[in-house]
Amino acid sequence: FILALQQGMSPEAVAQLQEERNRRYSDLLRNGTLLMEGVADTLSRLQNKVRMGIVTSSRREHFDIIHANTDILPYFDFVLTQEDYKGSKPDPEPFLTAMKHCRLTREECLIIEDSERGLAAANAAGIHCIIVPNKLTLNCDFTGAWRVVDNIREVTEAVLNFPAS
Repeated sequence: FILALQQGMSPEAVAQLQEERNRRYSDLLRNGTLLMEGVADTLSRLQNKVRMGIVTSSRREHFDIIHANTDILPYFDFVLTQEDYKGSKPDPEPFLTAMKHCRLTREECLIIEDSERGLAAANAAGIHCIIVPNKLTLNCDFTGAWRVVDNIREVTEAVLNFPAS
């Protein structure tokens, strides 16, 4: 946005481009979202044992499109999207907002992430983080993670044994 304005684009033109980008992204999302294998099983095993929430940098509109057919939202106690906070990952604000929402301390929280940005936000918030790399983040540097697991199914045991090292 700022770069476009510096290059002489009007705020209206930038807003129009942003709307077009969001429309195209929404169309792409509607064409299919696949969950990581094992997500529903993992969530089912953790349900009623720990409080769970989603903290995403996605816009609410995009989040709703992504999860329109996933059937996993009932597992979660809350969802925070980009509109629920000002700073975006790697800023710690999204996770600090979730922590306040749940009235929990850092020591009581555990974040599950799949990206370096998410890990950076968790570390900046002072909250332990388990990394489950995806196909795009498999070779990223996850130094500073509490744990890095090979697949989502390994999360259940780690969560239920938290805070043991």
